[in-house]
Amino acid sequence: MGGYVFSDHNGIMHRTGFQFAYAYHLPIEDEKQLSFGLSLSAYQYFVDINGAVMPEDVYDEFLANYDQVVYIPDANFGVSYATRRFFAGFAMTNLLRGTLMIGNGGENGNSQLGHYFLTGGIKFYPGSTDWIIEPSVMIKSSDMFLKALQLDITTRVYYKEDYWLGVSYRTQDAVILLAGFKVDRFYLGYAFDFTLSDIRSYTYGTHELTVLARFGDNPRRYRWINKY
Repeated sequence: MGGYVFSDHNGIMHRTGFQFAYAYHLPIEDEKQLSFGLSLSAYQYFVDINGAVMPEDVYDEFLANYDQVVYIPDANFGVSYATRRFFAGFAMTNLLRGTLMIGNGGENGNSQLGHYFLTGGIKFYPGSTDWIIEPSVMIKSSDMFLKALQLDITTRVYYKEDYWLGVSYRTQDAVILLAGFKVDRFYLGYAFDFTLSDIRSYTYGTHELTVLARFGDNPRRYRWINKY
């Protein structure tokens, strides 16, 4: 079980809410595992008209008639299958597409899209079990399907599962460099996205730093499954 609280601000658009997630792991014979996940979320969508910059003599019919505050519940679902050698998974987000919008007093239709993620990868143990080479791919799309299709093609190299380096290519978007290490129960990961799209005229890329701490263990889980 897990969850998080989020607050996103993009110009005059604001989203504040929470998400609760539950996963069930089903061990299968010969070191295989089937997992299911479900998350429920709810958030407030707020349009800050006072933050809009526009001439005083201009009447924006859309902003004037749009509900400035609505509440939207939603759900996500995923399933994955993993063995010592390979893994595969499928997930769907925004299952409700915002159809249960609360406080929508106007005629504004819902424009949310559902998103789909298909993942897969395989692990190679060259010569020694100290080294692992893991190529993987993630296929992403939305209800627009082919128009929104995007691939992440990644290769990671692990040493004793305590250190890793990797590189990833995201079609029509970026090249990502990955690195990280583990000390006892603590993990530190770093990623740099080098932008390839037209936005590179304004930025060279983005940095992401991840810090994680694990407490306790479950003997039913296979230790070879990379929980990070």
